[in-house]
Amino acid sequence: MNDVLPAGSLIGPSVPRLLFSLGQSKRSGRLSFRGAKESRAVFIDRGHLILDAEAVPEQALKDRLLASGLLDQTSLEACEAQAHAERRPLFQAVFEKGGVRPEAVWGLLEEVFKSRLFALFDEPVAEYEFEPGQAPPDADALSVLPIPGLLLEGLRRMTNDGLIRSSLPDGTEVLQVLGPSEADRSGLAPHERYLLSAIGKGRSLDELRVQSRLGPRETDRTLFLLLCLGLAGRPAPKDPAWSGPEMSPSELDRLMEAFRDKSTAIFKYISKELGPFARTVLGKALEEIKPALGPLFESIELLEDGTIEFKSPLKININLLTEDSRAELARGLTEILSAEILAVKKSLGNDHEAALVKNLEKVGEWN
Repeated sequence: MNDVLPAGSLIGPSVPRLLFSLGQSKRSGRLSFRGAKESRAVFIDRGHLILDAEAVPEQALKDRLLASGLLDQTSLEACEAQAHAERRPLFQAVFEKGGVRPEAVWGLLEEVFKSRLFALFDEPVAEYEFEPGQAPPDADALSVLPIPGLLLEGLRRMTNDGLIRSSLPDGTEVLQVLGPSEADRSGLAPHERYLLSAIGKGRSLDELRVQSRLGPRETDRTLFLLLCLGLAGRPAPKDPAWSGPEMSPSELDRLMEAFRDKSTAIFKYISKELGPFARTVLGKALEEIKPALGPLFESIELLEDGTIEFKSPLKININLLTEDSRAELARGLTEILSAEILAVKKSLGNDHEAALVKNLEKVGEWN
């Protein structure tokens, strides 16, 4: 499976970054991921996580009910018996028969849901898949939790310092604040705001570790949090598709033409080997990378002939894009081509990937 994150990301594939990317792009669907210990899936709805009835295992809820003192063993067994007899969820029997207030039950459900999710923050993600449009039944959608607040809480609870260190950029890499609004910073703790200010317009991780009054460990942990939330990162690289500080309309047109030529060449190459299944392979690669590309690409789709169609705002007039959006466009197009090439590699092998890359050098003026 294709572990693709936003272009220029300074961290590896992790649950916090996946959630941030999906929340930022206001995507809705089902995100499943496989960590080192177990698999998990969550539903996302336009910047929120959905707590559904299947997300909290019954045993985990029973353990929390007993530990909280809301039920004793006898009362819990009586609730279990009623739930099984009436084929209802245990949590419903807890407030119907056990006499526990619904708000207390919902509070426990959210606690269990968050604790299980946060446990995965300390694991690298082996594989993930996002299925757009998937949602739990309305009756099972018990609560919606805003992703930014969840990320803050979960990142602060992380204990895997090794994973955090390995996810940080090289010590000499220059970092900068990525222009967050005051609303984006509103949930930060004072020490997190302090480090964000220390980064300023440009400072390397080595410099931060020397100058920060948080100490090396807390500096690393806090920086990881800021990176995962998109509040800090490295400056956007200048894409090789244009030579000046800004992309002129003619350069932007040339970039789009080159992209169309290269993506068409990829489709023709894989179609010769896989026939009609080629569109399925490339379509899956495109769907997997969409959450990481941002709002500009959320409406793209792969047509029957292998053409990648861009909808609003790109379909209207790409020359009306701002400078930042043009940079996002250039990076996103590169990421799409990389994802398609990787799909060819996974489907056909290394030799075909090498042959395809060589062929693409002759197609489209990309530099």
